[in-house]
Amino acid sequence: MLGECKNQKKLHATLEKWRNLGEGKILVHTLSEEYLRSSELAEKKAEEVFSSWDVISCSLINVDKLSKKADDLDLRPWEHTRLNTGLFFEIGLILSVPPQNILGTHAHDVWFPNHAGTKNGHTSALTDAIFSGKGKRGGEKFWPAAKGHSYNRILTPKEILSRSDSSQHNEILVIGRKGVNIYPGYSVTGRVRVTGIICASKSRTGHGLFSSLQDRENKVKIAKLKNVNGKLDVIYI
Repeated sequence: MLGECKNQKKLHATLEKWRNLGEGKILVHTLSEEYLRSSELAEKKAEEVFSSWDVISCSLINVDKLSKKADDLDLRPWEHTRLNTGLFFEIGLILSVPPQNILGTHAHDVWFPNHAGTKNGHTSALTDAIFSGKGKRGGEKFWPAAKGHSYNRILTPKEILSRSDSSQHNEILVIGRKGVNIYPGYSVTGRVRVTGIICASKSRTGHGLFSSLQDRENKVKIAKLKNVNGKLDVIYI
């Protein structure tokens, strides 16, 4: 069975912790500049795109704590700093994920090969990676295998946040396709829903002009996402 914990009851109980993340905690799939410009996510509804993906990489953050950290900066006009957000990129989609879709939970980036086997027809490449804990080349020291784990390691949201470093990002692996039976005795995977958008700029300045220009650029990108995905609430940090 999947899940490093071989006690089925304990594994299911741990997965259930992901059903209700608690106030302020959200799962986010961030988008690079390239993806915002020219990927399928720039043209199709994200929920439809995710439903065709085997695995989606997300990060778990406490948005309330992040918002407070941003508010406490109180920068002067000539000051500039970096805000550690715990996210890979600055703009992302907030997801609602059924617990049975949680494939792996890691407190740091584990270089998961999301699209393994899709180009060369090696259909077992993704499964091999999940069980071996070996991911994309170049990130060997970050692979779960480096610490004797597979990618299918399941921790609770509380455990992940307590072990995460906001100067980097954690990596939560989510199955995108529905109807897949990952865990015996547990529900098959469901649909991953998009519930909102988050914009958390890492570059911070107290200069009003620079700040407003940055806000304007981000709002243009977010408007494109909203045009494709319909009305979504936006969290600005």
